[in-house]
Amino acid sequence: MNYDHWMQIGTEYLETEQWADAENSFNEAIASNPDSYAAWRFLSHVLDDQLRFIEAESAIRHSLAIDEDHAPSWNTLAVILDHQGNTGEALNALRQATRLDPTHTRAWTNLGMKSGDEGLSEESEEALKKAINLDPYSPLILREFVRTLKSQGKYQESEDTCRQAIDLNPEATWPWIELAIL
Repeated sequence: MNYDHWMQIGTEYLETEQWADAENSFNEAIASNPDSYAAWRFLSHVLDDQLRFIEAESAIRHSLAIDEDHAPSWNTLAVILDHQGNTGEALNALRQATRLDPTHTRAWTNLGMKSGDEGLSEESEEALKKAINLDPYSPLILREFVRTLKSQGKYQESEDTCRQAIDLNPEATWPWIELAIL
């Protein structure tokens, strides 16, 4: 089988959480094309999902050695580093991802959430605002933005964001709960 076939099979196994088969498929893809940043990146996801963080980090760093300008790989590295408790490095990787691709919504969201967790409320707010501009309908982003605003004592803006979320999806429960708490 060729590289493309192994990547297709590996992706299918990854989506169905068949870890051993996915890992084997991506290793076969790497064997047929060792310079595929994508194969190394997908392998890192498989390893991370199995809580094999050191191996996952090695795989994603290999991917970045092949293509250091691939923002999704920097985002993946940040997630893996965070799983290992390397918060400072994770934040730096997220900042790199957003520098490389200012339209990478997930990287902005992750940067907002992680910086908020670390008490960097201004960075959190700015990152989440950028994520909302890219995806104004995401309940995850809106909810995190409300939490960030509340942590800064910006209650009116929190309320306005909750109402925006309700306008987008009146059946969502979280904005109503947040409004009740305000």
